[in-house]
Amino acid sequence: MDRLKLILDEIEKDAALQEERILSDAETRAAGILSDAEKEADAAAAETLNEAKARAEREIAIAKSGAEALRKKALLTEKSRVVREAIRDFAASLADLPDEEYFAFFLRRIEKLPDGGEILFAEKETRRDRALFARMLKETEEKCGKSFPLSGETAPEIASGFLVRYGRIEENLSLEAVFAEKEDEMKDRLAAVLFKDAE
Repeated sequence: MDRLKLILDEIEKDAALQEERILSDAETRAAGILSDAEKEADAAAAETLNEAKARAEREIAIAKSGAEALRKKALLTEKSRVVREAIRDFAASLADLPDEEYFAFFLRRIEKLPDGGEILFAEKETRRDRALFARMLKETEEKCGKSFPLSGETAPEIASGFLVRYGRIEENLSLEAVFAEKEDEMKDRLAAVLFKDAE
């Protein structure tokens, strides 16, 4: 029986050693699996963090670009408003010119027209000195060798300036028409000054 006990003890000892080896191997494998899982988790977390950083940087760049576009749009809107006001102020200053300067402004345009057009004052131009205009018109006619008879009729459809009538055809020389014709040119000139340092 002692022998049997020794054999059993030996088997038990071997089993314990084998159990210990199996457990040690299992723990080593489990530690390796856990280490690999931690590395994968760290790599996934780093990748997610890098993706989040890249997305945040893209969104910041888009936001900055949008803000810059809004700033430029606001600047352009303000400069355009300044241009419109400058044109409106210039038109108002022309309307307020003394008669001699006012008439000279229109006579420079009239002298470029074909000969023979009949001149009609704007109906609302009652405050202007028509006798002065007639004298200045005569001087212009002599200078350019053309004739523009002054009509007794007025032009109710315009607020300022003159109409030059050639039968059924009329040349509108109201301030509104002159500015409408020159508005783009004036806007371009003012814009060139205002926008040269836009950036």
